[in-house]
Amino acid sequence: MPVTKDQAQMLATLAVAMRPTGAPRWEAPGVMAQLAKVAHMQLADVVCAVARAAADRTLQTPGPIANTQSPCWRERPAEKTAPRNLRPSESCWNGDHRLSFQPPCCEKPERRPERGGDPSHPDSIRARMGWSRRDEGDEG
Repeated sequence: MPVTKDQAQMLATLAVAMRPTGAPRWEAPGVMAQLAKVAHMQLADVVCAVARAAADRTLQTPGPIANTQSPCWRERPAEKTAPRNLRPSESCWNGDHRLSFQPPCCEKPERRPERGGDPSHPDSIRARMGWSRRDEGDEG
């Protein structure tokens, strides 16, 4: 599906907002001009190219968006990040594998407050008023 004018405007707004801190700022009309040159291409391809171009802090202008031979039109592998040390509360052992999330099988149920420990619990209210459950028997 080719890029519509509304979609191009949304992409231009997104591209301007996505520029990294410290990178030269882009103006929406400049991005729109470049998007008009590739409006005949598939929306998904244009979206990916715009995202790559906007994230590239070395680009001074949005010009490469219109050039399908520029690096922003080529897929690149995801950047590897350094593994982070998880706190014990953030990891779980499942057999021989350490998981970086806590699956439902390891979730601990929330601890209920002790009876009377919650000031809004009926037993706490009764105790503060000097009543007991025996005092609330059927009166009818």
